[in-house]
Amino acid sequence: DAPLLPCTASIVGFGRSHVDLGAFLTKQCVNVKGKHKESFLAQCTYFSGSYDDKKSFETLNDYLGRLEGKRPANRLFFFSVPPDVFGSVCSNVKAAACAPKGGWTRLLVEKPFGRDSQSFETLNSITSNCFTEDQLFRIDHYLG
Repeated sequence: DAPLLPCTASIVGFGRSHVDLGAFLTKQCVNVKGKHKESFLAQCTYFSGSYDDKKSFETLNDYLGRLEGKRPANRLFFFSVPPDVFGSVCSNVKAAACAPKGGWTRLLVEKPFGRDSQSFETLNSITSNCFTEDQLFRIDHYLG
C-alpha cells in the first residue's frame, strides 16, 4: 500500500502558457484516485517556457536542479508536443536540460512520430543525433 513513486520524485509539466498550478492539476489529474493522491499532487509542479528557446531549457535545467538538490538524479522527458516543434524541443533538452552527471536522461515521445515514412525519418534523424536508441521510447498512434 506504499506510494508507487519515491517521495524524492518530481513531476514537472512544461508548456508555453502560464497556468495556475491548482487549476492545472485539477484538470490534468481528474482521474487520479486513491489514498496517495494528495502526496502525488504535492510532487507535481509546472514550468512555463518556449519550445524553441534554449534559454527556456537552461532555466528549466536550473529549476530541476533546485528540485533535485545535490543528489544524483534521473530525468525522463515525456513529449506530447506537436510534430513541428518536436525537433527544437529534443535539441534543447540535449543542449540544456539533460540529467547531471551520475543520472540518466530518457525521452518518451507520445505523438504521431511524423505523418509518413519520410517525416518519420526526419524526426528520427533529429532524435538519433541527440540521443542514443536506448534513451528513446516512442509511442506512435499512427505509424505503429
